[in-house]
Amino acid sequence: MRPLTALGTREAWTHDAAHDEARLDAYRAGRALLLERGYAQISMRLFRRADAYACEYCPFAKRKESPVELARDRDALDRFVSWVEARGGETSVFFTPWGEALVRRWYRDAIVRLGHLPHLRRVAIQTNLHAPLDFLREAARDRVALWCTYQSIGRCARQRSQ
Repeated sequence: MRPLTALGTREAWTHDAAHDEARLDAYRAGRALLLERGYAQISMRLFRRADAYACEYCPFAKRKESPVELARDRDALDRFVSWVEARGGETSVFFTPWGEALVRRWYRDAIVRLGHLPHLRRVAIQTNLHAPLDFLREAARDRVALWCTYQSIGRCARQRSQ
């Protein structure tokens, strides 16, 4: 048992005002530092970067990819889009990502790029709409489709724009 929880016998607990004040000062200093560095306070002890994508449902929000992993994903997607560009004949593409792929800038760019191909019938992606959607202004709207899924959790916070 942690000593300051007072879960033991109440008689054994003694109040140390100086210790309490020191802990409160440390909390205030830490809180001020996090807020100053762009973190948002979610609860008393939970801070999150204000620009971080934070959906409890989405695997992308549960695990942070390394720069190497992100570069590998970006390169693989670019190779796929280049393959579709070089491919002849009518083509359709449907992305069913492992998580909310539209939080990644390169997925939004790929949707726009694919949508403008003359031989592409349709490009679609599954999304929970918790990502920037301004890329749709540049997209070929008659060829781009969003398969929108509902997350009943309701705690998806906006997002990381990359």
